[in-house]
Amino acid sequence: MQKKFLIFVFAILFIGACIYLIIKDKSDNESFTEMCLKEKEKSSVCTQILVEKGIFDSSACLNIEDGKMKDACYSYAARNKGDDSLCQKIKDGEWLSYCKTIVKKDSSQCDSLMSTGIMGDYWVNNCYEELAKTTNNLLLCEKFNATYRYVDCYQAVASYNNDIKICDKLKNKDQVKQCRMQFSNYKEGY
Repeated sequence: MQKKFLIFVFAILFIGACIYLIIKDKSDNESFTEMCLKEKEKSSVCTQILVEKGIFDSSACLNIEDGKMKDACYSYAARNKGDDSLCQKIKDGEWLSYCKTIVKKDSSQCDSLMSTGIMGDYWVNNCYEELAKTTNNLLLCEKFNATYRYVDCYQAVASYNNDIKICDKLKNKDQVKQCRMQFSNYKEGY
């Protein structure tokens, strides 16, 4: 009897310690955005993300050396400001076309962004998802044939608009569950 009691007490202490460590770990974790904001000298990745989130303006893009990352940065800044003149700072033709389409919020132009070679429908898919987010138009998510992209699009719209109920509009319970889980992970870590 005493042995069972000791095992029980040990199990309770072990579970309590695990719960403490999980809670402590959660409180010690910073979001990626918080970590970026604390950097004294911002990395290119952090700068791009902070511009994407609207925390920094386009002037921060000047500090990025990598061409593609700088182009992405200007594209986010143009989208946030609704100013297609910022697109003119973009060197890469595909990023430039993407930027102009996003700023104009013209989904009819998304299909024209089809790329040859390895990028394929990358720009098309990003265009529909970006416009779905910024215009809160879930019909644009219907453009995706692959289920994972379809659910990702809903999650992106939900996260961008900070509205988890958008996930509930998906067609089946598994998709709703996946979307809600992705939404929560995005909010915790980004």
